[in-house]
Amino acid sequence: MVLDAGSTAVGLIAAAVWLPWLLVGLPVGAWADRIRKRPLMITAIWSPPRRW
Repeated sequence: MVLDAGSTAVGLIAAAVWLPWLLVGLPVGAWADRIRKRPLMITAIWSPPRRW
């Protein structure tokens, strides 16, 4: 197998790594700042980790 990707393709792939964080992490972080902290922490501790 030969991987033949130009610098543009490699750059786009590297930028795509940040896409889920931008689309999910920022809005969820802003939402989490507006709710009560104790129930959020209890939920975070007792919820199983999610693997995508």
